[in-house]
Parts: sequence; structure tokens; C-alpha cells
Amino acid sequence: MTRAPAPRPSAAPEPSADPWVLPESLTTETTGRGPRFSDDIWDFRPFAPRSNGYLRLDFTELPDEIATLTAKEFIYSRIHRVVPLSYGSRTARPMKITNTYKDFIIVRQLFAELGKQGVTRLAQARQSHLDATARAWGETCVPNTLAVRIGVIQHLEAHSPHLTADRLTVVPWKGRPAT
Repeated sequence: MTRAPAPRPSAAPEPSADPWVLPESLTTETTGRGPRFSDDIWDFRPFAPRSNGYLRLDFTELPDEIATLTAKEFIYSRIHRVVPLSYGSRTARPMKITNTYKDFIIVRQLFAELGKQGVTRLAQARQSHLDATARAWGETCVPNTLAVRIGVIQHLEAHSPHLTADRLTVVPWKGRPAT
């Protein structure tokens, strides 16, 4: 089911500004402030030294500038905003930076899978395209991994009011839980 586009507040910085990606509370004198929004690579490894090391997001791997801006705005919004999903009563929280790489990879995979279906923009995607994406992913991953990927798609839609260049215009799986 589609819904009318809502006004889109910008998650991206003003053109003259280039804010830090990380909230100041996550930074120290030793680590510095981290990447800026306009950077092609966001490296969060210094801010989570005991993590698995997969905290370097390379936005040059995305298909075009609109996909890049959309992915940046999505990750930025997930780090800075509390946006609940359209189902359940779980308390929403900003995303931990240790989850940024997973969300980035899944968004990159989503753009690739939609591209195989001839869908070049999220706004063009319909539920049938998302169903086909889930079927394709289901052939190569276990059900739990598929649920995680579907959850990221649902978060992408929930953060759509904060995306300026492109966004989903359907509520994926009508707000049902990813599982």
C-alpha cells in the first residue's frame, strides 16, 4: 500500500555545513570527532576498539550519488534519531555504531537486488519488488539472516521522512515484524 509523500525534513546537513557524523558523546580527545557527513569513507573503528573491526563504511561502493546520499542520510539518522518501527511496542533507540556496518551492507545489497529487478530508486520499489528481494536473499541465507535484512528495510522506511534524495514509499510487509 502506498501513501502520500510527507514533507521531508532533511537528515543531511545544510549545504554550507558539514557536521560530524558521530554525536559528541561518543568521541574523546584521543579518538577525535570522527568522519564528517561529506566524507566518502566513515571509519568508526577508533570509537569501538574492542569490536570486530568491520566499522569502515565505504560509500564509493554504491551505484550512484543518490544511493550514496540516501545511505549516508539513513545511517546518520539511525545514529542520531529515535524512530520507532510501525509495529510492536519495543522501545526505540538510536543505533549503536557497532551496527552501522551491518546496516550499510544490507542497504548496499538492497540497492543491488532492486537494480537486478530494474528498480533504480527506492521510490520506485513496490511490495512485489521487496518480496522478490526477500525470495532472492532467502535462497542464500538462513531465516534469521533474512529477518535481520528485512528489519533493516523496515528501518529504512521508518527513517524515510529524514531522507531527502530517495526513500521507500511503501510500508514493507505492512508493518509486520521481520520474523
